[in-house]
Amino acid sequence: MPLLEVENVSKIFPGRSGSRGAGGNVALHNVSLTLEKGGSLG
Repeated sequence: MPLLEVENVSKIFPGRSGSRGAGGNVALHNVSLTLEKGGSLG
C-alpha cells in the first residue's frame, strides 16, 4: 500500500487519539478491503 494513500486516509478519518488511533486503524482496514475487492475485479 502506498504510504501517501495511508497518510491521506489518516487525514480523512482521524482516530480519537490522533491519526494512529482507533479511527485510523478502521480506515486502513476499510482501504485494505477496498483494494482487495478492486484487485479481484481486475
